[in-house]
Amino acid sequence: MAVPGANNEITMGKIYQEVDGSGYVAHDGSEEVSLQGLSTGTPDSINSNSANKPDGAEPHEMSEFHGYNHSATPPNAFPASGEDSWFQLGGIGGDAPEASGNNQWGNKAESGSGFVQAFTNLGFKKVAASGGTLGYIQMRWTTGGSSAASSFSYSEIDFDGHASTTFQAKCDYATQLTGGFGTGVSAENPASYSPASGTYANVSTSTYSPIWQWSVERNSNSNAGVTRIRSTHTGGTNPDWTVRAGGSGADSISGPARTIDLFATRSGGGFPGGGGGGGFVCVHEDHLISTSAGAMRIDDVIEEAPRIWSYDKVNKQNVLSRLRRVEVVNHENLYRINDMRVTEDHILYAEGYRPVAVNPTKVKENYGKDSEEIKVGDKLMKFDGDFEEVLSITYLTGSYRTYTLKSERDDNFYADGILVDSEI
Repeated sequence: MAVPGANNEITMGKIYQEVDGSGYVAHDGSEEVSLQGLSTGTPDSINSNSANKPDGAEPHEMSEFHGYNHSATPPNAFPASGEDSWFQLGGIGGDAPEASGNNQWGNKAESGSGFVQAFTNLGFKKVAASGGTLGYIQMRWTTGGSSAASSFSYSEIDFDGHASTTFQAKCDYATQLTGGFGTGVSAENPASYSPASGTYANVSTSTYSPIWQWSVERNSNSNAGVTRIRSTHTGGTNPDWTVRAGGSGADSISGPARTIDLFATRSGGGFPGGGGGGGFVCVHEDHLISTSAGAMRIDDVIEEAPRIWSYDKVNKQNVLSRLRRVEVVNHENLYRINDMRVTEDHILYAEGYRPVAVNPTKVKENYGKDSEEIKVGDKLMKFDGDFEEVLSITYLTGSYRTYTLKSERDDNFYADGILVDSEI
């Protein structure tokens, strides 16, 4: 209950009760109530979220407390103070999702003689505030296909207040489908669960929803040919998203438009296959990742995007940071190092933050990083600050589903408690 407003009588007792109902204690330990102490927040802080509050400067007057509310919550704001007006590519710069480069969102060409698919999607999720941190809206986007690894990228924008607000998102778009008919040919233009162009949908607090997905595919029953979805045709509208807090749009942000151009070609030649991602160094999918929510499987990390534990080599301590990207791909060149299963060109960190790998030459060729050959007797860095001695190194036959990931600030993470490199 706030102190009575202007034109109402107030007393030191009413101010004292609002600021510290459990008992005010002065600097000297007495129970004397001091207007100076109350005005300057000694020993109890003044709540800066209150619309009416003392300025803390002399002369101190009781009238400054008219309408003061010690329980006031922050005013709703989206984006929160200091945030950009749209989702950013963390550590890279520029608006998300990508508009150019090897990971250009929404543009994919796949070809082959059997099943061929190209797809792209983008969705949003609301994450509530916790542990003194602000809540945020998270965006996840991906582009992939039948011959490429699965790749997931993430970005966030904080909001202040809005604890009970239902956020909404929409996408304005117009796409054109060609060659999308016949046996063995299908397309999502977009998927049936994707909201129609210009239509707002509530943002989920548990999963990425709404989500917009476009895909084209031709299976082994289809004739040779091309199926294509694009938003770059004459008069078309490239996908352009808006996210708002509540239904009025008072607090809203809109992103830059992005093109879509997806090809699925079934023939002996045609457009190039997807490639991309297969060269990433990787960790076996069974190894759990150290996160703010505990040890998690990679599929759960992809869906929940928790904070990731990494090692700050400057300050020599573990730190939490935001997830930025996950790559998942099948690999055959795996080795078992004690119980760890990693590709031959995946760096692990030995005592003293010393990078080691089964094949340092491949590491240098593929990623331009220096490392030493891992040997029995090396001591690997662990999440708990201890070390694990390497007792055995053996080659694994067969193909395995593997992953790697990158957080916002460090190029490493913990897999089954062992510090490994990101290589993204």
